[in-house]
Amino acid sequence: MNKETLQQYIYLENKINALQEQKEMMQKTFLSVKQPDGMPHGSGISDMVGKTVCKIDALEQKINEKIDELLVLKSEIQLFVMELPSPYYEIMWKRYIEGKSCKVVANEMGYSERWFYEKQSEIMRKIAV
Repeated sequence: MNKETLQQYIYLENKINALQEQKEMMQKTFLSVKQPDGMPHGSGISDMVGKTVCKIDALEQKINEKIDELLVLKSEIQLFVMELPSPYYEIMWKRYIEGKSCKVVANEMGYSERWFYEKQSEIMRKIAV
């Protein structure tokens, strides 16, 4: 695990949310499509609607696969951070999982920013080995 991977956590969270929103928008758009003339039609699904349903289904499958991939990486990051001893766990969780700034984390823990950066450097050296 390295700093770049840890920094991806917040990005992953945002990406998952964006994909879920995209999926919901597609579903709403599809549900709002109506027959243009309002007249009754045969019991079969028109070719255009059928193709649209297939495209939406394929996109939803790709979105779900991407979300699954992102959730796996997100879980790996969480598990890695949870295994760290105190105070490293608290530092890394607040900084990378919660996405707080270094200054905020240091203040919440009752330490100076300098202390925070020293501890963060220690962690990075240890995990780089």
